[in-house]
Amino acid sequence: MNKKTKIPVIVVLLHLSYCFVTAQQNDSAYNYMATIGREYANITENYLSYSSAVAHSKSAKKSEHKRIDFIKSIGLARARIASMPAFRGNATFRDSVVSYLTLTYHVMNEDYGKIMDLEEIAEQSYDLMEAYYLAQDMASEKMRMASNKLNLIEKDFAARYNIQLSEQQSDISKKVETVNSVQRHYTQVYLILFKSHKQEAYLLEALNKKDMNAAEQNRNALLQTAVEGLSKLDTLSVYKNDRSLVTACRKALGFFSMEANDKMPAVIDYYLKADNFEKVRDAFEAIPQMARTQTDVEQYNKAVNEYNTASRSMNVINNSLNQSRTNVMNNWNTIADVYLQRHTPKAR
Repeated sequence: MNKKTKIPVIVVLLHLSYCFVTAQQNDSAYNYMATIGREYANITENYLSYSSAVAHSKSAKKSEHKRIDFIKSIGLARARIASMPAFRGNATFRDSVVSYLTLTYHVMNEDYGKIMDLEEIAEQSYDLMEAYYLAQDMASEKMRMASNKLNLIEKDFAARYNIQLSEQQSDISKKVETVNSVQRHYTQVYLILFKSHKQEAYLLEALNKKDMNAAEQNRNALLQTAVEGLSKLDTLSVYKNDRSLVTACRKALGFFSMEANDKMPAVIDYYLKADNFEKVRDAFEAIPQMARTQTDVEQYNKAVNEYNTASRSMNVINNSLNQSRTNVMNNWNTIADVYLQRHTPKAR
């Protein structure tokens, strides 16, 4: 691609805030949960600030200071909650929250350190890009499982002390959910595009090396990935009926399909003719001028004409492909930027 367009690195934290109401006779239990709730609110706001910054910059590295702030807020909240006394001798809820925050701290501090290392090399191949996303998914899954466990303990505590938890989300929680939904859609579309983008890079590399066998193999592979990608786009859900990413990806895949199916056979033919011309030229020049026959001259002139014709055609095709490639990739990058700006909420 003409410029890097990466997926924001965002852990899906599913349990960073809650709302609740309570009966008057349980004010002490209510206040106990409210104290922990305020700590969650602070963490959630820091997480939104980090995830939003990453989404808008499209790079975890550029938002590293936000991640550090988020980690610090987790550590401070964990310390404050750990120093709270057990409620009426029951430390289960407090300790479970501390355990969850400890896990969150390690995921953001250690797992994401590895994820950012993967970000540095992800664009080198499709397999590395998949590994990059797999690392994110594994971190998110770890958080999801811990979140579910804590949720059960939280509900048990609330039920024991007659506190009614509300399912209503806070505004910050809604924003966090939006950030993650936007990222998921962006990731799905980007991976489809990236697979063909890398396959085209392998094709162009084979042409530069004048390896026509590899070029033909990669041409067929590019056509296959483009067709498969277009098929996947047909079944892909979109975010808030915004099909802009899908449309931009479809245009790029359409270019890759056209390039592989319609244009590359002529390009490969040019390289074959160029190779043949070099052989005929070398053989012709090796014959002393006085010893050259009419047949030798005719064969040489024929090779020259075929090469010149193929060269002119190649220049036209190459210029057209370069311009079309620039157009579709600039369109993708512009649409991707607009999509993120439009749908990713910003922290206060």
